[in-house]
Amino acid sequence: MLPCCFLKYKSINNSKFKIQNQLLIQNLKSITNYQLPIQNSKSKINYQFKIQNQLLIQNLKSINNSKSKIQNQLPIQNLKSKIQNQMSFFTDYLASSIRLAVPLAFAALGGMYSERAGILNIALEGMLLTGAFTSAATSFYSGNPWLGIFAAVVAGGMVGLLHAFLSVSLRVNQLVSGLAINLVASGLTSFLARLVFNDGSVQKLAGIEAIRIPGFANIPLIGKLLFQQDIFLYLLIFLITFSTYFLFHTSPGLTLRAVGEYPQAAETAGISVFKVRYLAVVASGCLASLGGA
Repeated sequence: MLPCCFLKYKSINNSKFKIQNQLLIQNLKSITNYQLPIQNSKSKINYQFKIQNQLLIQNLKSINNSKSKIQNQLPIQNLKSKIQNQMSFFTDYLASSIRLAVPLAFAALGGMYSERAGILNIALEGMLLTGAFTSAATSFYSGNPWLGIFAAVVAGGMVGLLHAFLSVSLRVNQLVSGLAINLVASGLTSFLARLVFNDGSVQKLAGIEAIRIPGFANIPLIGKLLFQQDIFLYLLIFLITFSTYFLFHTSPGLTLRAVGEYPQAAETAGISVFKVRYLAVVASGCLASLGGA
């Protein structure tokens, strides 16, 4: 009886031991199965962290490269901006010089006609002032700058007619006549300007816009100088070309030069010296006043 009981007890203990071993194995498996996702998640986190570090390093490198490129490009850009500023200043300076030289060129052209006829025209300054005041006053009251230019040309012709009458008909000293006209024109235009523009209304004057020639106006440096100017510059170029041809390639030009250089020979040839001189001095006044307008 005892051996049977012992065997049963031993078998029971063996079965318990097996069950415990199985439970232990299952616990170990569950623990390992539980630890594997944790290890996988840790490896993923480490991998992501490495990637982020690499991206950060690449971004830092790209930022440093861009900074170095910008630092290298800054001197070039500063040099370009300086050159552009200097070129724009030089272009504006030349354009302003041309605009300021045009009135003087008109006066010089008018003086050339008077000198070629043998009359010294010192009254060019007075003619310029007369043309400037007449043009401004007429444009102010009429609102039409072209009418002001026409009035200036007429007024300059009248001043030239006065100078021709004193110098040619009355045989007054040409230098004294010119100085007298300058003094009268200077004082009279200043006095009349105070009467007409006493309230600062000169700002309301109508002007003539610059003519922009398509295609040529975009040429660097030259475009703004020659192809973005008002009509007076182009008229001046035309009058200079016309005067050169008129004086040296036409019969009236030869007559004008003959009256100025050899008036006795011209009178012997049947040329009216008084008439030619009158026309030359009146034309001189018209051109000078056109410069003042």
